[in-house]
Amino acid sequence: MSDHEMTNANSIDPLDYEVHNSISACYVYKPQHEDTCIAARPKKRRRITRVSNISGASEISDVPNFRPLLRGIENQQCCRLRSELFANSRDSYTIPTGFIVTGPNISSQEFLFNQISSRLRAHIKGSVVIIRSTDVSNIKSVLKQLIRDAISQGSEILDDNSSYNIENGRKLLNFDLQILHNFVKKHGSTAITIAFQDSEAFDTKIVGELVTLFSSWRNRIPFVLIFGIATSVGLFRERISRAATSQLYGTQFEVEQTSSLLERIFLRVVAGAKVPLRLGPDLISAILERQQDHVQSIQAFVAALKKEHFEAVRMLKSFRNFIEDKVCTNSSMEQLQKAQMLLTDDKILLDEIERSIMTKNLAVIHLLRIIHVLITVSPEAPPKTYIFQKAFRDGVEDLGLVQKLMSSLKRMSPSDLLDFINKIKDAVHGGAPELDLAGWADEENEIFMELTSIQEKISALEEASLGVGHRLKSSYAIHNKGLRTTVVAQRIQLSYEESTLTSEDKKYTALVDQLSQLLNSFFKIEKPEPEFLHEVWTFDSMQRFREAFTPRPRAALERALSTPSDYLNNFEKSSRGSSARPPATAILYQMYLESGALINTYDLWKVFSNAIIASSGQKLDERDTLVFFYQAIANLKMLGMLKQSKRKADHLAKLAWKGL
Repeated sequence: MSDHEMTNANSIDPLDYEVHNSISACYVYKPQHEDTCIAARPKKRRRITRVSNISGASEISDVPNFRPLLRGIENQQCCRLRSELFANSRDSYTIPTGFIVTGPNISSQEFLFNQISSRLRAHIKGSVVIIRSTDVSNIKSVLKQLIRDAISQGSEILDDNSSYNIENGRKLLNFDLQILHNFVKKHGSTAITIAFQDSEAFDTKIVGELVTLFSSWRNRIPFVLIFGIATSVGLFRERISRAATSQLYGTQFEVEQTSSLLERIFLRVVAGAKVPLRLGPDLISAILERQQDHVQSIQAFVAALKKEHFEAVRMLKSFRNFIEDKVCTNSSMEQLQKAQMLLTDDKILLDEIERSIMTKNLAVIHLLRIIHVLITVSPEAPPKTYIFQKAFRDGVEDLGLVQKLMSSLKRMSPSDLLDFINKIKDAVHGGAPELDLAGWADEENEIFMELTSIQEKISALEEASLGVGHRLKSSYAIHNKGLRTTVVAQRIQLSYEESTLTSEDKKYTALVDQLSQLLNSFFKIEKPEPEFLHEVWTFDSMQRFREAFTPRPRAALERALSTPSDYLNNFEKSSRGSSARPPATAILYQMYLESGALINTYDLWKVFSNAIIASSGQKLDERDTLVFFYQAIANLKMLGMLKQSKRKADHLAKLAWKGL
């Protein structure tokens, strides 16, 4: 636009707009009265001064969240009441939640949530429902299971005509939460607890929508949520929506890890002082290795610790060695008679077994005491499970801990040695509660009194040396040797020579030697294997363990179905020379082996009925034959060999092949 056109446009009166509109390219409106123009910068808001309350009380420091109404005339008490009412109504929609961090061991979640469920049912008035990701696929299935399980816990009889399903004369759908609301009102439930056992396996959309739905019903149904989390609460929060996260508030619970729980069970069940049956080191190593490799649950580890009893005691190697020792060349007549009675009299053998078990307990308790003292005083002790295995297999001397301990003991300063003795005394006094091992200071009073005497003498020597300004040391310390330089034929020779020891140092060295001898005698113990009847109270057979706890039943099942005469006694020849009829499941299994991947049910029935008649030698009633057929089909389905085909309704799908 040119300057001439702009000047003309500014000079046009607003009333002449229609006249000049046809000849003007644009129009700039400029009002004649400037006071009616809206200011470029908006006016400031009107400042409202707070008015004191009606009672004339001074204004308090904590200003409520809501602004006073009625132009500031509303007092602060009313504002606070409105704020609290709003906060309470808002909190009624948030759901109390517990986040249980179980860690990577998912196999233990089943047992953990069953314990939580039984504990909550005993302490709260309400239902506890556990939902797993494998049981549900969408929100509707979750609601169906929730309503069904919650109502079944509160009422003994539940049918379609229940009063919970009726609302204003109409029947509610089985996934309507109004049914659960009616149940809560009738029973007065204080909480409906929903536990998502493997929450991270659920679809995130399903979890978010469920939380939002439960939040909308929170003022009518007292929902409480529990989530089992394998990773962390932070990762779980990122997976669900913000809207769902804002509706949850709760506490995080850390579950004890499998390693520490396994060690506690090991110390109490396997290495405890009151354990009636001892497991050998080879078997313990195999059980622990399988537990670590396959990350099994603690329940599986406990199930593997079942006891095994040996009845053929006279066939044991330790029993034969025991008898051979009694009938050796220099044996007396009494020992020969004792050996004969052990071979012939069961009562004498039972008395000897009980006596050996009593001595076994003393030997094992002594070994556990040694292990406890070694772990207490060793600065860098290996894991307790390793020490137990090594001590029972090779003895304490082969551990290497005793040698290291004795070597470091001789080089200790007096103060360190006094602390060392105090640790031993505390271990002897207190025992080991995790091993069911009580203190044994009264039983080994001589050793305890000798330790106390050595400790008092070392303390007296240290005080006497400090009084004369001398530092007490033993002859085993490194700094007791000095470097000696000798020049022979223009050659320098370096050698060590022992420093001069005072009388106090010599006495201290003697006390160190006395303590070393005392501990060596305490730590000296034979291996438990050569003891008489150690096989009775030590189970260390890998073959029996595999047969009992990791069996292979498939080969036995296939053999039983293929040749049932190997297991049943009713296959004797009849008077006509024909054998008895095999079980219906065995007959159907033979047809199962000859069929393909899909089996026509009608064809299978026809062949089965003919085979039944042929094996029986007489015609059976069709109803009885049909019962045998259904029973055989059910048995094969139970064994996991058959299932209903999804592609064809009248066919069965084959799931297993013999030998594969």
